[in-house]
Amino acid sequence: MGYAKMDATDRAEQLFIVDDEEEIRLSLCDFLEHEGFQVIVAANGAEALKLLDAQFPRVVISDLMMPDVDGIQFLEELTKRKINIPVIIMTAFGTMDHAIQAMKKGASDFITKPIDLDYLLQTIRRVIDRSKMSEKIKEQQQQLIQSEKMASLGQLVAGIAHEINNPINFIISNLQPLKEYLHGYKNVIQFFSTHKETLPDELRHEFLSIYTKNDIDFINEDSEKLLQSFEDGSHRISGIVASLRQYSRVDVDYYSPFDLHEAIDSSLRLLHTRYKQHITVRKNYGNLPPVICSPGQINQVFLNILSNAEEAVEGNGHVWIITTVENGMAVIRIRDDGKGIPANIQKKIFDPFFTTKPVGSGTGLGLSISYGIIEQHGGTIAVDSEVGKGTTFTVKLPTQNMPRAAIST
Repeated sequence: MGYAKMDATDRAEQLFIVDDEEEIRLSLCDFLEHEGFQVIVAANGAEALKLLDAQFPRVVISDLMMPDVDGIQFLEELTKRKINIPVIIMTAFGTMDHAIQAMKKGASDFITKPIDLDYLLQTIRRVIDRSKMSEKIKEQQQQLIQSEKMASLGQLVAGIAHEINNPINFIISNLQPLKEYLHGYKNVIQFFSTHKETLPDELRHEFLSIYTKNDIDFINEDSEKLLQSFEDGSHRISGIVASLRQYSRVDVDYYSPFDLHEAIDSSLRLLHTRYKQHITVRKNYGNLPPVICSPGQINQVFLNILSNAEEAVEGNGHVWIITTVENGMAVIRIRDDGKGIPANIQKKIFDPFFTTKPVGSGTGLGLSISYGIIEQHGGTIAVDSEVGKGTTFTVKLPTQNMPRAAIST
């Protein structure tokens, strides 16, 4: 029998073959490896379930009737463990009842023995295509949900920033008059202090009593520090508000010339509380021209990368930010001296839903969305990392051409 060849894109997919008959396992294994698949075999469902603790195949091809854990029980256990892997059930008892039972338990398809190898190959291809399509739809749905969340968050943040901005501007605008008023009071006190010997005895004693009782020397000194702290704090809040307003610009249709350094600084201001605990930031900014982009989206990218950098550094550490122009591209390199990323994980970090964080701590969409944003802007994002030494993210954006996403809007 001639073997039907798979497309190149279908090669190197990993398959599990689960069957209690060794001859069938070996025969299918030889055939599918010849077709370019990576094949792992198991003699029954229990053995396959143990293998699934360390492996995640593209498709499982399982016999229906097996000792210990049969095909139906295997499907039930996958459902119980919330393992979402397509399963093709095969059996010598090819009745419609068996097919219906297996499909109800979550099987993706059903084939009968003796196995028609060409038909098996077609079934595997069909199941893989359906699986990839399902994953793509899920990814798009999650990204749409994430985009809607970001849009809602942007509106909320913009509203909060506006509400904060009015009173903080009132405080800042009144600090200078308050300084001048305080300076006038100090001049009066200083005048009486200088000329106290010319005062009548009773008035002089009363003045000195009030001066000492209220510790005027301390007030004079401390009031300057208090006013300076008010001013510093107010400007800090104003900077955070400005960053929030900038971050809230999430409208993907809005493209304009944008200062990438301001995007980076804005993200650092938002992360200040986390960074100040243990991160020293070293900035080496080059002469970057404004880049035509969606400011809200670019802010999102830098906030995500800088947030990940902080999380990667255990204990005290550093983050270096270097910007330059290379071959008509604005280049931003963000490096940390954190724990680094293993080589096998580096290949996956831009995949949707991939995360090394504990369950509930991350969606696995941050870098995937960042990758999509930079790609839409006609740029690239890459990672270079070494375990124990740190990680560098390199973002490149065109400095001249309008991003294709902007052209289409």
